Amino acid sequence: MCTLFTRIGASRRPFLASTSDDPYPVQNQVVGAGTQPYAYLAVRVVNNREEDLPWGNMLTRGINAAGLAYTYAFVWEPEVDYRPSQDWVPAMLATCTTVAEATEHMRQHADTLLSGNYLVADRTGVVSAIEVANATVAPRRARGRIVVCANRWEHHKMHAAGDWGAETAAARFDRACALLTKDGDGMESLVRVLRDHGDQGCDAGRNYGTAICNHGRQQGTISAELLDTGRAWLWWAHGWPCGHRRGYELSTRTPWGRFIAFAVDRLEGESLRAITTLDGAITSAGIRVIADIERRPKTDALDTRSVS
Repeated sequence: MCTLFTRIGASRRPFLASTSDDPYPVQNQVVGAGTQPYAYLAVRVVNNREEDLPWGNMLTRGINAAGLAYTYAFVWEPEVDYRPSQDWVPAMLATCTTVAEATEHMRQHADTLLSGNYLVADRTGVVSAIEVANATVAPRRARGRIVVCANRWEHHKMHAAGDWGAETAAARFDRACALLTKDGDGMESLVRVLRDHGDQGCDAGRNYGTAICNHGRQQGTISAELLDTGRAWLWWAHGWPCGHRRGYELSTRTPWGRFIAFAVDRLEGESLRAITTLDGAITSAGIRVIADIERRPKTDALDTRSVS
C-alpha cells in the first residue's frame, strides 16, 4: 500500500514524501548503518501477522549520505512468488549515488524485485518513478514538476484490483495530484499533503481508506516520511502524520503528531542498528542522530479543505 509523491522545486534538490500504509498489526521502525562507502537511514517493516506480507522485513524507504533517496508502493501481480527478504535494497543504499546507478542496480536484481512503484531521486535533481512488473524495470521519467505513485501502475497494464490498497489507489493518486498542483513549494507544502483527509470523514466505513493520511478501520497509515536529498535527512513521523486518531481505527498505535529529522552524517558504526523502536520510542543511537524537530502543527486533524 502507500502513497508516494514529490514536487521538483526551484532548488532542484527534491524531497520525496510518502505514507507507509499497512494492516495495523504490522510495525515499522527507522534503522541506520554507517556502511562504507555510503551510510544510510531507512525504514524497516516488521510483520507481526500470521499471514505472509510481501514486503515484510524490507527496507521500504531510505536515503544515503550521497543524497540518493527512494520510497516504494506495492502493486499486486497474480501468480507471483514474492521473496520478502529484498537484500538488494541495503546494497543499493550503501553503494549507489545517482538515479541512474540505482536503476541499473535494480535491473541487475530484476528477478527478485517486488512488483510495484519505486520513486527514486538524487541530489542533482533527477527524479524517476520506476514501475516493476513481470521482473521488468521500467523508469517513468518525471514530466513537469509533479510525480505521484500509488498502488497501481500508470503505464504497465493493470490486473484485477486484487489486494493491498489497489481499490483506493485512484482516489489517492488523484487527490495527491490535485493538492500538489494547487499548493506552493517547500517541505511544508508536502507535509500538508501527507496530513490531508480528503475523504471528509467517510473512511470510517472502509477497511482501507481513500485519504492520504489514511484512517481505514483495519488498515491505514502507520508512519510518514520525507526524504531530504539535499541534506541527507530522513524526516519521520510515527503513526498518522496528522497526530490524531478518529476513534474507529482498530489500532493501538500512538502517533507522534510531528516529524523528526534524522541525519545520515551523524551515524556511528557500520552495523545496522535501530534508530527507533517498533512502538515509536527513539533509541540512544537515534538520539545522537536527531537533526531537527517539527513544531507541533496547528492544523485541524480533520482538515478537508477543497482543492477545486
